[in-house]
Amino acid sequence: MSDGKNLPVLTATNFSAWKIKVQGYCMQHGLYRFLTNPTAPSDPAKIEDWKENRIRVTGILYQCIGETNHQRFVKTENAEDPHAIWEALTGYYESNSVQNQSLVYQDFLALSYKSSLATFLDDLDARLSSLSAVGLIVGTPEKADIKESLLAEHILSKLPSEFAAAKEILYQKRPLTVAIIREFLDTKRRDASATSSNITVKQESALKAKSSSTKPSGEKNYPQCAPGWHNPATTGHTEEECRMKRKPKSKAKAATLSQPDSDSDTSSISTGASGFVCIRKALSAVVSKDTCFLDSGASHHMFSDKSKFHQYKSRSTLIELADGNTLESVGEGFVHLASKNGAPIKLKALHVPDLAGTLISFGRLFAKGCNVVRTGDFTFDMVNNGSILLSAEVVGGTCNVELAEVPQGPLDTQAKRL
Repeated sequence: MSDGKNLPVLTATNFSAWKIKVQGYCMQHGLYRFLTNPTAPSDPAKIEDWKENRIRVTGILYQCIGETNHQRFVKTENAEDPHAIWEALTGYYESNSVQNQSLVYQDFLALSYKSSLATFLDDLDARLSSLSAVGLIVGTPEKADIKESLLAEHILSKLPSEFAAAKEILYQKRPLTVAIIREFLDTKRRDASATSSNITVKQESALKAKSSSTKPSGEKNYPQCAPGWHNPATTGHTEEECRMKRKPKSKAKAATLSQPDSDSDTSSISTGASGFVCIRKALSAVVSKDTCFLDSGASHHMFSDKSKFHQYKSRSTLIELADGNTLESVGEGFVHLASKNGAPIKLKALHVPDLAGTLISFGRLFAKGCNVVRTGDFTFDMVNNGSILLSAEVVGGTCNVELAEVPQGPLDTQAKRL
């Protein structure tokens, strides 16, 4: 039989969890009755075994009640009586006296978010169990010792800033209950666990330029270069001038080392010794120019329609595709949009004429303080300070975005810049 060294030591704040562990251990080894029943067997032949097991359970309690509790509850008259020691412990730690209830409630108020959501939920469950153990009722004011809405708001106040958007949504629920918060946080924990369990994800080149039109039958085929390869038979340009040939990785790396752009109205995307060159990663594709995707791989917002831009500046920039090829961005500026509540938004974006649609950079929005709030099985909102900036739907593994343009004209100087 295990000697019980793995049982937790009883402290002033862990009685509920400690009690469950000790009860389970004694049940596992057929000793639980010695905690709850002090009566000796009537059969004299069984007395010796009864005394031996009684001492064994007493020894288990000695190991895990701690020195302070041993001095407080173990006396000469109960030194070998596990039932008497158990009764003394439960009577003290589960007492519904005002003093004990106050101690347990103060311990609940000290709840804090330490390392992870899973740890926070386990700690929350333990403290709620302690409230129940001392007879504190959480519910509506006329029937409860503690108003549940106040307790629920206190729990939310302990969550870190990464849960800001979720907290704003939960604060609006009435009545706000502990069960609602537990269910919401438990869902977040399961989602995080499922995400971390995905070991490998297949990566494919996704961003594609618009497909060239099929040539009419009978039209002569001239030598052409293919993506990543220069055809020597072509006569219109040299290998060094070939835009279809994949750029050497060393050059791409050098380009990415240039200074990143700032958010000022006058700044360029980036500058370097060789001129205005910027290699940007973009990992989503669209088919229609009216389609807009939220892309976690795009470093900048990108629009193909020049008419959407304000404060437009011509600027030659290379966009590196996921397959190693490039597209050209010919300008930059601001695109004016409206959030779900009508508030104006300014997006600093690149103009990429050959991009088949629109890409909204998830990374840029996230860096500006936007958070993802799930609204359905396949839908979510991007929220900033309580304002819904845009809504998205996951279709075929990609995020389609709904955008609302602001009518042409001067934009409010208070417009949010993203």
